[in-house]
Amino acid sequence: GWFYDEDTWEEPFTLQSLLNQSLREDNQVDLYAKFTEKSYDYQVTFKGFEKIGDEYVTKISASVTKFSLADKIILGDNLTCILSKDENFSEVLSPDAILLDERQNIVYVKVINTYGQNKIYTLRIEKTDAVTVTFDTEGGSYIPDQLVEYGMYAVRPAETPERYGYIFLNWDFDFSTPITQDTEIRAI
Repeated sequence: GWFYDEDTWEEPFTLQSLLNQSLREDNQVDLYAKFTEKSYDYQVTFKGFEKIGDEYVTKISASVTKFSLADKIILGDNLTCILSKDENFSEVLSPDAILLDERQNIVYVKVINTYGQNKIYTLRIEKTDAVTVTFDTEGGSYIPDQLVEYGMYAVRPAETPERYGYIFLNWDFDFSTPITQDTEIRAI
């Protein structure tokens, strides 16, 4: 808004205030603009991650050496992001192929809006001695991955995957089979 005073912002400029204001000898009036920073709602989803404190955490099999975040970071309209393993973003990462260390991996995600404002999120990728079971819905709705202890069993998802124009029949897997390696189960 516009104000007559720039320190306290208590005298707003209005048409009525202009009529009541006495002009200087040069017929000029000093006005000051007060700007407030536009706040922006960052609509970001990290698919397969759980928010724990200030971080988003996922667990993956210890055998995974390369991890993709390309399909796991869902950004709202007019948002872009940059990934890095350091908070200063001195080394930018590709979301398609992040090389992982032995146990814990931190990835910083800087989300930038159209005004150049940004917000930084912390993703923690933890390796476990478990194996990962993924569900391929052939382009249908997302079914979350499962982390299964070596030699244990995957759990049939409670959700039925949906895909326009198709009817889900079953999974191409016998859920009474112990899981001993990373496994992909397909919808049929």
